[in-house]
Amino acid sequence: MAVEKARLYWADYLRAFVVMLVINYHVCATYSHAGGWELKIGKAPSFLISLVFKVWQTHIHSFFMGILFFLAGYFAHLSVARKGAAAFSKERFMRLFVPSLVYMALFHPFVILMIKGDLAPRSPVDFYLYYLQKTSYLLDTGHLWFALFLLIISAMFAWYRHFRPLNGSPDAPLDKVEPRRILFAGLALAIASALVRIWFPIRYGFHDFQPCYFPQYIIAFACGVYLARHKALAVLANSEEARRTGILALCIAPLLLAALFMVGGKTETFYFGGLHWQAFAFATWEQFTGLGLSLGLLSLFSRKLNVDSPALRWMADRSFGVYVFHAIVIVALSVLLKPVHANPLLLAGVVTVAGIALSYLVAGIVNKIPGLAKLF
Repeated sequence: MAVEKARLYWADYLRAFVVMLVINYHVCATYSHAGGWELKIGKAPSFLISLVFKVWQTHIHSFFMGILFFLAGYFAHLSVARKGAAAFSKERFMRLFVPSLVYMALFHPFVILMIKGDLAPRSPVDFYLYYLQKTSYLLDTGHLWFALFLLIISAMFAWYRHFRPLNGSPDAPLDKVEPRRILFAGLALAIASALVRIWFPIRYGFHDFQPCYFPQYIIAFACGVYLARHKALAVLANSEEARRTGILALCIAPLLLAALFMVGGKTETFYFGGLHWQAFAFATWEQFTGLGLSLGLLSLFSRKLNVDSPALRWMADRSFGVYVFHAIVIVALSVLLKPVHANPLLLAGVVTVAGIALSYLVAGIVNKIPGLAKLF
């Protein structure tokens, strides 16, 4: 099976950039009190500041995890084609499950301790030992739900490839990704998300897993596999359709969101799921916006950053470690800055920049520890 051989540096850089957006989202959730993040600092902000936070968070949340699953699907196909399904499964287990278990057992308890603060009646050591005695800690994944869910999807993909190996004639490379295929992907994302949210609305989840977003992650992974099979990621990213769709989403999505909330009313839960037209409309807005912004980022990075930069490669190579360790970093920073009374937007900006820098510092240090470099 022929695979795409030319290294797409920009795809690695894009993944690192999206991890930075994840950090920013969690920091914003800390100060906006909106979003599924455990730590909330201070009082809920004023209406105007809250509106700025929510608009920003809603837009980046529409796509950032989807892009990570999309890129994971793309590289999963290349890896299976090169190594085989068995070797790919072993590598994914070591790359995703083991780091998740290490984080859940060694680091997440101290994140919980910092969040609880004075409510934790034990010393850090006592609290840690108490935490490990609870069997439920194995289900307290924190933000590492991403790695575990990706492991599940990867295992299913490897199982499929085991019984349907790539030993036939190569898939025909695509020289163009037709707009109708992009439209079909958007419709599939919107319809699947809206249907799942009838039973599993936003904010409903099993521990840290939220089924309302599963359709996006699964479809994004499948799209990545499809483009890898047809050697078409660069074709899509460099297309005018991707560039124009990104610009369109950037310009129109905020206006459509405002119109939806003006027409749909103020009952927030109507947008989360169930048999409400607002839920179907919001799912449609969210998925098409996420698709458009994703295509725009693919276009931007492929056109501007497809270069072999040692500095950018260093950052890209440590992006998973940054993702793993950013929670303990930004929670510590937020708790330290708790006495500071300033504009929440300013505080979010400071903690984001400092959090990204310190997360890279931690990931860089861990990367030099024997035995851990291959994990993080």
